[in-house]
Amino acid sequence: RRLDDKKTKFKVQVGSTMGCSCRSKEPGPCIHLLFVLVKLLRVPIENPFLWQASLLDNEVDQILRGRYQVSTQRELRRQAADTQTSSVQRKAIDEDDVCAICQEELVEEGAEPLTFCKQGCGNSVHAKCMKVWAEHKQST
Repeated sequence: RRLDDKKTKFKVQVGSTMGCSCRSKEPGPCIHLLFVLVKLLRVPIENPFLWQASLLDNEVDQILRGRYQVSTQRELRRQAADTQTSSVQRKAIDEDDVCAICQEELVEEGAEPLTFCKQGCGNSVHAKCMKVWAEHKQST
């Protein structure tokens, strides 16, 4: 098995056992395992999962769900374009309107800064609530 042999296929195993059929004698993960984790599953190179001998089920689940993915420049540009092309207008705020996330009143003395749903309904919500919701949505 030579490194320049492009036709050789290797079986990489990720999970409770981390390994590769290349049977590399080097300490640590082989280049094939690193390729799968970094390039295919897009785990950041700073993540300690790359160097672990095994992963727990919840760690594998997090990786497969994209929890640790690195966004490519193309994806970031697409997301920015989606945000800029939003045609949803902010709805007017009534005195009795509440934040759809925390259910607190939007219009009150000393109220928090507001933002609105730019991708769908146009309803106003507390900026802090939207941030918490977005972080939760991204992690699931």
